Amino acid sequence: MLAALLVMTLTGCAGSNNAVLRRDLPDPPAWVEPVVTPDPKPGDDALAVAARERAAKAQANSRITEFKGWYLSVRDGYAAP
Repeated sequence: MLAALLVMTLTGCAGSNNAVLRRDLPDPPAWVEPVVTPDPKPGDDALAVAARERAAKAQANSRITEFKGWYLSVRDGYAAP
C-alpha cells in the first residue's frame, strides 16, 4: 500500500513541468537603425530637400514594415502550440 502511494506521488511530480524555459532573441537586424537626413542649409534647392526627405521617409517606412514582419514571425515561432 505504501509503495503504491509513493509511486502515485512520484508520478504526479514527474508529470508536472515547472521548468522555466529561457529564450534569447537574436540581435536586431542591421537595418533597424534610424534613417538620418542632413539638415537643409541656406540656399539648398527646396525640391532637392523635399526629395531627400521623401526618400528617407520611404526608407524608414520600409524598415518599419520589414521589422513588423520579422517580429510577427518571431512571435508566431514562440506561440504556444
